Amino acid sequence: MIGASHTQIGGWISERWRLPKALCWVIEHHHTPDSPEIPGNRDLVKLVAAANALCRIRPADDSDKVEAAIEDYVAS
Repeated sequence: MIGASHTQIGGWISERWRLPKALCWVIEHHHTPDSPEIPGNRDLVKLVAAANALCRIRPADDSDKVEAAIEDYVAS
């Protein structure tokens, strides 16, 4: 509705609150952990991205879907 994603808004708010830059990057890029725009601490961004993927897994999902949800983050 406002033309921005929740990751962008979270990034703006975290900067406004003067959180550490590493946390701002995590908040803003947790859906795009391989973005070249991340200036540092990619491991923390990937960790939160993997946790985000795990949170979207439903009890009815099969094990192949679970593995696929986290494979990119664990292998990197």
